[in-house]
Amino acid sequence: MEEGSAAVERFVSDERGFNSDTEDKVVSRMRSPTDALMQLRREGTGRFDLAVDDANLLNLEASDDGTITMAPTMRLADTSASGASLAADLDKRGFIPVDPSAVNQLCSLMGIAGGWKTYQKRSRPAQSFMRDVRDTFGGKSGATKFVVRTTGDGFGNHRVEAFFDANAERPDSGRVVGGIFRAILEKYGDVIRGVEMIRQVNTGVGSMRILFGDPVLRERTSDPMKRIYPMMDLFMSDRGNVTPEASLGLWRLWCLNGCTSKDFALARLRMDSEGGMDAFIEGAGKLVNAAIPFAHAIATRLDGLQDRPLAKSAKDTIDLIEARGHISKGFAEDLDRYRTMGREGEVETEWGMFNLFTDAARMRGSVASRRGVENKGLQFALADGGFSGVADSGFNRSQFARQMKGIWEDAGLEIPTKAQARLN
Repeated sequence: MEEGSAAVERFVSDERGFNSDTEDKVVSRMRSPTDALMQLRREGTGRFDLAVDDANLLNLEASDDGTITMAPTMRLADTSASGASLAADLDKRGFIPVDPSAVNQLCSLMGIAGGWKTYQKRSRPAQSFMRDVRDTFGGKSGATKFVVRTTGDGFGNHRVEAFFDANAERPDSGRVVGGIFRAILEKYGDVIRGVEMIRQVNTGVGSMRILFGDPVLRERTSDPMKRIYPMMDLFMSDRGNVTPEASLGLWRLWCLNGCTSKDFALARLRMDSEGGMDAFIEGAGKLVNAAIPFAHAIATRLDGLQDRPLAKSAKDTIDLIEARGHISKGFAEDLDRYRTMGREGEVETEWGMFNLFTDAARMRGSVASRRGVENKGLQFALADGGFSGVADSGFNRSQFARQMKGIWEDAGLEIPTKAQARLN
């Protein structure tokens, strides 16, 4: 689709599962906006939250290997479909399992740093854990002490996926994504191309990349799947084990998430405890206003990389960047593996190195790690001298912040007074 075409281009849904060298599994799927929202809402309807004022009623049982189960004896008064499904599962099995990440959250509520690993260092882990639960939460106080979030798989099987402080606002991805969709549609019209949903299976942490607008940059050689589009990346988990974050960036074939770290805070929004979910959705909606002009300004800077040769060989460039401590040895090995596979052809240009970074990011063992190396790829591409400059002189964060300030201003976007002082 050419820019300005009346038809709305959509991405074709596909599914890719990536197994890393770790026990984690990062799964990615591109969905239509409607399908993405429906999936999140389906997951939401399968959840049931139990308010607990006496932990004894949960009948938690622990094994020294870290297996935790729950068999609540409290009456499930809720008559919703999710509540009835949970009650039926408990009647059938007598208990439901507790996710390891939820166990760590309960440890955090008890003030135990290090989660279950702390108990593993003790002579009787299970006994020590249960004693701390009783000492911290045992006995009725007349007030809810914490909330247990359970979820069903749609086939009648349930598990505990999170423990929340009673006063904490519980995350809802469907609600947040729906709010961002509305903001995009109100600002730009029907331009949402798709949503790449990336999720770390064992923790529930996800990155939802909302893609919209026309391409802001095309490669010299025609390849529709390598066009670059504006993106808003929503990083969160309905289990509450990360702070929700929305950030502006770019997207290509696998993903290109940039300018989302503390190096350029104007393009990023984190949810704080004071504003809560409503303020986060409102702030993300305002951030959408900057997305397309910001993406165009970045693309203008990136375009020249397509013809700019690397100062040294690709391997030497990678080795030097690693030697300076800007990437780990493991990621340097991933880069070299992809380079020798020839997926991007012989890497001879700054653009080829840029593509190599975004390709190799898929081998990371967690969503957070993947986002981190994607971010580095764009930072190095935009740095003075690109990847060659970083290899020769290192990456200067203060200098990069000033460059990003210039890109923000090139896009015609306003920098608040406090941020102006911080970036100068």
